[in-house]
This record gives sequence, structure tokens and C-alpha cells, in this order.
Amino acid sequence: MFWHLYKYRLKVLFNEKMLFFWTGIFPIILGTLFYMVFSDITEKSENVSSINVVISTENSDAIVEEIVKSDNSFASFIDSMISEGYFDVDYADYATAKEMLADEKSDGMLLVEPTEKGVASSLVFSKSGMNQTILKYIINTYNQGMMVAEDTAMNAPDRLEAVLAEIYNNENINKNISVTVGDMDPYNQYYFALFAMTCMFGASFGMVNTAHSQADQSSVGMRRAASPTKKMAMVISEYFAAVTITEILFVVLLVYLTAVLGINLGNKYGLILFASVMASLLGVAIGYFFGVVVKGKQAFKDGVMMATILFLNFLAGLMMGNMKYIIEKSCPIVNRINPAAIISDCFYSICVYNDMNLYTRCIVSMGIWTVILAVCSISILRREKYANL
Repeated sequence: MFWHLYKYRLKVLFNEKMLFFWTGIFPIILGTLFYMVFSDITEKSENVSSINVVISTENSDAIVEEIVKSDNSFASFIDSMISEGYFDVDYADYATAKEMLADEKSDGMLLVEPTEKGVASSLVFSKSGMNQTILKYIINTYNQGMMVAEDTAMNAPDRLEAVLAEIYNNENINKNISVTVGDMDPYNQYYFALFAMTCMFGASFGMVNTAHSQADQSSVGMRRAASPTKKMAMVISEYFAAVTITEILFVVLLVYLTAVLGINLGNKYGLILFASVMASLLGVAIGYFFGVVVKGKQAFKDGVMMATILFLNFLAGLMMGNMKYIIEKSCPIVNRINPAAIISDCFYSICVYNDMNLYTRCIVSMGIWTVILAVCSISILRREKYANL
């Protein structure tokens, strides 16, 4: 029964030509416009200059330079980054460093604190971009290397010199940045927001399904309300049919951006596709939720849902690239609960940062949102009864 209902719902949804335009064709058009606008900017700025780093400490009584010099390994690392032209370093107190970061005089602030084992460091950014991504990768590479060096000193001290030489191999660091981190183009954030929009536009197919399941919304809903078919089987099969079509349209967009336009999104397509499936499940669940919760004519429901989705995508940076980072600075909880921001962050985490922790957090967040919205919507749908048809 499930596969029979699933197959025929696919046929019905494939006939929704207007939805295919907005969910399938419109993102391709928008992606093409992004490419035409951003490609020339990227070509002019593809050569990366030194990264401006301000080194500071939250300890107002300490002198930053002395903290750095207290750890010979860390001091040598900073000196090598400066001599090789990777970093342009300033030392400043915490208040001055924050001002430099806010005024964009520095790409990132490196906070240092003395510890028993040397110097502990952490990064603070005011925005996200190519230099910030490279800086984060270099510092993370150094920290991981020092952990390996400490382990080597304890267990195989005769190999310590070779390990330290590898850590300070700047050519190797430069090579690894280009191979493992993915595309550093700061304008790729627009494509990730576009991915989020495409998956969330799958809500339109969920909305159609609810209209065809409610007797007060369509003649199809009247006939189906009188059908002996189990409501639960009907709702679930149609839900996954909508997810299937949304995922197909996402794959078409992904292939177009990477194979036709040549946009570099890394090579972790398995993780990208898994994230897109989770995002499609969430997008369709949003459509079901609006379809059963918002009362009124179908056109009114569509209007409320699309206005909400577009507003969420605006907050995620689709129309204004740095909007998400403005929100992150002023009210970060919004980015944690905004489905569009969660989806775009998920793609950003694997295509740029190579951060599996952030990727996992986004996947879990999408799963929680999907379960909440889908369970609420399906429970309402399967319990709907009508006094007369």
C-alpha cells in the first residue's frame, strides 16, 4: 500500500509545474546570477595577502609579548608565520584589539594565556571569510601538531626533533590548506544560503499534500476524506514523495553549480547529499506544519508560508551576505534556531571549515526540527474529522 500511494503521489506532484519553477528553476536562475556577479570579484581577489592578526590577552596585568615569548615553540611559530609572509601581527591590549577587530583593521584576534605547558591560544572573529578560514586552519594545525609533539616527547623522545620540524614546515601547511579546507571564496556563503532556500522551498510540496488531504481545502481532499485508505499510510507516503522530489531538485542544482558553472564546493559529496536529505525532510515538514496550523484559504496559507521562508533565508544571508554574522554577534540564539541558518551552516561546515563537530550539530538540529514539525503536523492531519462533506 505504501509504495502504491508513494508512486501515485509522485505523479501528482510532478504535475505541479508552478512549484517546479520556484523550487527547481528559480534557484538555478539565482545561482547563475550569483555566479555572474561574484566570479569577476573572486578573480580580482584570488591572491591572498598577509593575514592581519592582532595578538592580545584578557589578562589586563600581563604584557602580551612576554606571554608569547614565554613559550619558545609558540614564539618560533609566530615568528615563522611572520617571516614567511603569512601573518602581519600586531600586539595590543584586549580593549584595543576588540576595536581593531570591530573596525576590520584585523582579520582575527588571537587570545593567548600562559599555562603550565606553555601558551594556550584561541581565536575571535567579527566576520567569516577567506582570511578567517585560513587563519583558523593554521592555528588549529599548530595546536594539533603540538599535541602530537607532547605525546612524542613522552613516548618517543628520540623522534621529537623530526616531529617539530614537520610542524614548522610552512610549505606543508600551505599545501594542506588548499587540499583539505575546500573553496575559500567568501561569496560561497550565498550558494549555501541558496541550498537552504531550495530545500526549504520543498515546503510548497508539503503544502500541496496537506491541501489534498483536507476536505475543507479542495475537492480532492473531500474525496480522500471519504476513502477507506488508512490516513496514516497516506500521509507518510505522500510526505516522503514530497521529500524525494525536493531532493531531486537539490541534486539538479548541485550538479549545475559544480559541473556547469564550475563552482568548487570541495569533494565531500556524500556528506553534502546526506545534509541535503535532512534539509529536504525539514523543508517538507515546514510545509505540512503551515498547512495544518495556519487557518484560512489556500492562497493565504501559501502567502504566510513563503513570506516566513523568505524572511528566514534573509536572516541566513541569502539577500545580504553578512546578515548571519551580524545576528551571530548581536543575538546568536537566532542562528541556532533559524532552520535556514542551520542548513547553510551545515554545508559551510563541510565545504569550507571541514568541521565535523559543527556539521553534526547542524544535522542534529535539523533532525529535531523535523521531528517536532512532522509529528505535530501528521498527528493533526490523521485526526481531522468533518461533520459533513
